[in-house]
Amino acid sequence: YQSNCYLVRQDETLIVVDPGEDAPALREALGGRAPDAVVCTHAHPDHVQGVPGLLADFTAPFFLHPAGEALLRHLGVEVEAFTPLAEGQPLVIGALTLEVVHVPGHSPDHVMLLHADSGTAFVGDLVFAGSVGRVDLPGCDPAAMERSLRRLLALDGEWTLYPGHGPPTTLAHERWTNPFLLQLPG
Repeated sequence: YQSNCYLVRQDETLIVVDPGEDAPALREALGGRAPDAVVCTHAHPDHVQGVPGLLADFTAPFFLHPAGEALLRHLGVEVEAFTPLAEGQPLVIGALTLEVVHVPGHSPDHVMLLHADSGTAFVGDLVFAGSVGRVDLPGCDPAAMERSLRRLLALDGEWTLYPGHGPPTTLAHERWTNPFLLQLPG
């Protein structure tokens, strides 16, 4: 899928964001260390396929927005239980605190994860360097996507964006160069 998976560390805390594949490279990067949590921005296969393998090898909580449960089951990703993510919920895992922002459009369960202290945002398939997530798949909602993109643009401060595909970018760069954001009405 050529999707990005992130290992996020703060002090002794380690989480995995969007394990799209059950990949040997991910296991090697973990170095045998169990993650403190697995968090997915949404339940599309290129973001969740690696979850069952990780949870089979390690005991860790799995976090996903509840609107993704049906898709998870439809994909045949067998995960006994997950902890639901909710809008505005501070996701506190060890030393790491992330703000959960529900940004549907690309999928009904899509969230972005904000780490305000470092100005880091894990944006999944909401926005990419020079583009935005698709809205032509089942469950997509173009109007909701527009509202979600506006929420992203409304963030104050400097933010580095880590998307589900492609290189990292910054919110400032995307505000001024992303043709999909520039053409938003209003």
